[in-house]
Amino acid sequence: MKFDFVRDLPFLRHEYRDAEWDTSSGVSPEQMQEDLKKIFENEEKKPYPIVLADAFSYVLNNGMLGINPHSMFPDKLFNGVVYEPVARASYLEKLSTEHYRDALEKRVPYVRRMRELSAATGLAIPDLDVWHAIFDWHELTENGFAGLLQRVLDKKKEKEKSGELTERQEIFYRSAEIADRAVISYLLRLSDAAGKAGMEEVSRIYAALAVRPPETLYEVLCLQHVALTAGELARERIRSLGPVDQIWTPYYVRDIRSGRLTKDGAAELFRYFILKIAAEERYANQPLCISTDWSEDSDECGLMLLFLDVYQSLKTENPKLHVRCSDRMPEAVLKKLMEMTRSGSSSIILYQDEIVMKAYEKVGVPREVSRSYLPIGCNETCIPGVEEMHICSSWINLEKAVEYTMTGGEDLLCEISLFGKTPLPATWEEFLETFYRYLHQFAVFNIDVINKQAKWSYESNPAPFLSSTFTSCVESGRDVFDCGLPLHNESVKIFALGTAVDSLLAVKKHVYENGELTLEEFADILKKNWKGAEDLRARIRKDPVKWGNGEEEADALARDIYRFMAGEIINKPTANGGVYRMGGDSVNFAERYGRNTGASPDGRLARQPLSKNIRPVNGCEHRGVSGLLKSFAALDFTDTADGAPLDLIFHPTAVEGESGLELMCSAVRLFFRNGGFCAQGNVLDAETLLKAREEPENYSDLQVRVCGWNEYFVNMHPVVQSDIIRRASGGRYE
Repeated sequence: MKFDFVRDLPFLRHEYRDAEWDTSSGVSPEQMQEDLKKIFENEEKKPYPIVLADAFSYVLNNGMLGINPHSMFPDKLFNGVVYEPVARASYLEKLSTEHYRDALEKRVPYVRRMRELSAATGLAIPDLDVWHAIFDWHELTENGFAGLLQRVLDKKKEKEKSGELTERQEIFYRSAEIADRAVISYLLRLSDAAGKAGMEEVSRIYAALAVRPPETLYEVLCLQHVALTAGELARERIRSLGPVDQIWTPYYVRDIRSGRLTKDGAAELFRYFILKIAAEERYANQPLCISTDWSEDSDECGLMLLFLDVYQSLKTENPKLHVRCSDRMPEAVLKKLMEMTRSGSSSIILYQDEIVMKAYEKVGVPREVSRSYLPIGCNETCIPGVEEMHICSSWINLEKAVEYTMTGGEDLLCEISLFGKTPLPATWEEFLETFYRYLHQFAVFNIDVINKQAKWSYESNPAPFLSSTFTSCVESGRDVFDCGLPLHNESVKIFALGTAVDSLLAVKKHVYENGELTLEEFADILKKNWKGAEDLRARIRKDPVKWGNGEEEADALARDIYRFMAGEIINKPTANGGVYRMGGDSVNFAERYGRNTGASPDGRLARQPLSKNIRPVNGCEHRGVSGLLKSFAALDFTDTADGAPLDLIFHPTAVEGESGLELMCSAVRLFFRNGGFCAQGNVLDAETLLKAREEPENYSDLQVRVCGWNEYFVNMHPVVQSDIIRRASGGRYE
């Protein structure tokens, strides 16, 4: 069957939202829900890992298929996903999430109450991160699904023969076997359905992947998509397609040399594959990684430049691109990435390998291990097959420490004292001392709540199929959430640095230096949400001494806060014998936590968004990119093994032509030279954003980088649109 991309395009972009299911190929939605509930009711009779594997198998064996004859990747499985506004809430996900919550409620009810109380105040939501997952893609592609199953069977048999097999291990191997067999069965179902649809080549590929590893680029792409489908049936989310330059290039080279594939043919494969991923509309986009430790004349470089050309031409935001920047990164690749960002294809984040590996050294991981790290999720890192994937166990709102110091410990909105009362500081030195005391309590509280839940991660959320892709899990007979990987690390993030620093500076100046008002009076103003103190608010907001402008006082304060929190988090012990890492991104919690945070001394109104990631408060960047880079140079990013992004906005007129492209490249180089961890950005002007808000039909392809992913501006919530416009305009527009 021949494909024509231009002809097929209308059938690709929304194939999941507008899915057509073959009702004869599986059970009805109502029947699936009823049968899955019955499977989960067996938990009293069967170990939960077996119950979950049975449910996983049921969906893959009984879900309706939707073969798309216009796609080179026609596979589609009905599992109950809804799109409001992105893919979520499949039937198995809802049931496994319900079990997860019930299990923790049963084991640590008091801890869960404290977690909820903390969330209500906008302080933090300490949890178990079981929703960021990655396969060991090298193991998966090298072994294939049948190979994964065989090594599970072999290892179980080996332990049985030696008399070493424990009951817990037997449950693990049985659940992994059920899951692996289910994926193979799904492939055979797809092969049969594709054959009936007249798609003989695809039918052959699915049948082949049921019994052996992939042998061509087309086959490895088919395998990756089937694995994604299977990997995201339950609560986990597969947050990277792996280092695709390493995975794809050997197949591409063999295909080209054998004459099976041309360069144009590879480009065609990528067009269909990219739009397949985009059509699935996963929350926060689907990541993939490009590592760049290769020369400009290498096969990897040629293939990745081809892929980037295709990606840019599609004007898509999904998948998002994680790029590892090594010392050998070809200049042509950096220029291409900046050109893409300038043209609007800005779903890109760049990582500096050297700083990432230094950050890992701080938590005891040597370079020979960390050099295989993989950027995953939004801005985080993980070492596949080595390190547990708990990259987002909690976010700590730094502004809350300012709030509690001002009020003596009382939450402005909830009117509770979560950490007790403290006397109001008489001097600036006492204020800072109290502020840091609260930060210490925040860190201790979060780590304690996470650790008390972590002991029950396997009971609450086993992952049989995911675990079968990891050699260490299979060797030990332990699930990935049962300490099956060597490093049992967790990560806690800090954010709202800009809001906290600017708030501290406002208190210092207006209370302790100028004596314009007392701390009690300032706190009362905040309780009234600045009502009656509009003049003071305007003066504070216009004060040029703000974080993100290269101001020595603000930068020193930010550096000290970051250093203090690093000491409170990094290398603290986890419940399972690992250590804690620190991160500095906020994702969408700047808005979510902001809704539960009272007015702040920097002029922010109650319930408004906090500053994102570690960047300045929107509208407070008065010295452009140079000021921002100077401020970021004050921080030690080797403290942030879990990621801390630089967010850049360039005005289109500043980056025109070749000189403009070089300006963008120079900004990234300078950031990395000063020790930066990762960087992402937009080329935007406020006037275009304002027009897009008024005339959305004319700006449907306008993308904006929001924390760790991209969204089309016209689809964003009006509050978020206003926030972006404010930043792009330097505070001139809302």
